Amino acid sequence: MTMKIGLLGYGKSGKVTAAELQETHDVELKWILKKEVLKHRVGNIKAKIYGLSEVGDVASFLDKNEVDAVIDFSHKSSINLYPAIIASGTKIVSTISNYGQEEKDILNECARQGSILYAPNITIGINVILQISRQVQKIVPDAAIKIKEVHFEGKKEMSATAKK
Repeated sequence: MTMKIGLLGYGKSGKVTAAELQETHDVELKWILKKEVLKHRVGNIKAKIYGLSEVGDVASFLDKNEVDAVIDFSHKSSINLYPAIIASGTKIVSTISNYGQEEKDILNECARQGSILYAPNITIGINVILQISRQVQKIVPDAAIKIKEVHFEGKKEMSATAKK
């Protein structure tokens, strides 16, 4: 059975994930939803790419574009789409790392009604670095540990990963 996936966000991580999903057997990337309408195709992605303004009502969009799961690489504001996604019976994988308490409350409420995997800082590399840093801090409490994050280089806001 082929698992149908929808993707929220088409930045650095979203593009890599889209390419990987497209090459994975038994997985079909059905659509990508991003903030802005895409003016031109990027790479050889076969999935339909929508801008948020094209979608309108999320529940209607999901009725017409049914998927088994949505993977979210977008922005913390996408949490406002989660109630409609969960209500449609679709599972969610959220990789957003900078949720505030209000967004976490919405996430928890949605989790009571459906299936959500909340996995901020999803990459193995960053999790290994964070674990090693914690261990070094225990061994040498006065050590000055500095990690430079380049994923958000050039962006206005600091990611939650960088704040850690």
